[in-house]
Formats: sequence, structure tokens, C-alpha cells
Amino acid sequence: MLLNETSLQVPELESFRLPEGVEKVSADGIAASADVTSIVSTASYTFDFRENSNTPGRWLEKSVVVNVPSGTGFFTSIPYLMGAFTTSNFQNLTERPLGQFSVAIGLRGNNLVCSVRLTDSNSDDPIFIRVTGIIVFYR
Repeated sequence: MLLNETSLQVPELESFRLPEGVEKVSADGIAASADVTSIVSTASYTFDFRENSNTPGRWLEKSVVVNVPSGTGFFTSIPYLMGAFTTSNFQNLTERPLGQFSVAIGLRGNNLVCSVRLTDSNSDDPIFIRVTGIIVFYR
């Protein structure tokens, strides 16, 4: 579970899973690995978050349904990320001290979920965040 200084919580997202029957190989000081035979499918989605009211600095979440092939493993990736403090109409940037910028992409059930938070110390400035998430399914 991700926690920030004000103890707000974001539900955990699964960002990596091995295919059924595949064993993970690991050793101290070496990244865990697994042998896979093929990429089954991929999906990509761009999430936009525009918040100028309701405490813009709170955790925000959006999701999109994806087809999860049976028995596959997967991993998620974020190839594009942009976040900005803006004016309330999202047309101009504003300068604010950065308090926290957090982004998570993962699977919850059959939904690709993006959770974000961009805030300064008082969480009241309008924000615009764009995140592209990719999920790759493999055997």
C-alpha cells in the first residue's frame, strides 16, 4: 500500500505477474527473471486527469477494461508521463513548490488502472496530468 505524509492510501495495483506454471529464478543481488515463450497481446491507454476543484491534490484514479488472456503473465509500463500545476481553465502553467508527484499503473481484475497524485503542501492548486500506460501479456 502506498502512503503519503497525510496518510491517504491508494489501493495496490498488480503490475507484474508470471504466467501459470512458470517459475521465477532469483538470487541475492540479481534481478528476478523468468523464461517466457511469446507475447500474447498488448494494450495501451492514455489517461488524462484535470482537476481544479474538490481538493485537486488528492489521489485520483481512472481505469479502462482490458482483455486478460487466460493463464498469461503480464507487466505494465509507463512510456509517457506529464504533470503540471495550471490555472483553473488548464490553459496556462503556474509555478508551485512540489509536495508530491506519484503515479502507479497496474491491473485490478480486468481493468488497467492509473492512480496519480500531484500536489504542493496544501493540495488546492489545479492540476493536469497525462499518463500513457501499457500492459504486455505473455506466456
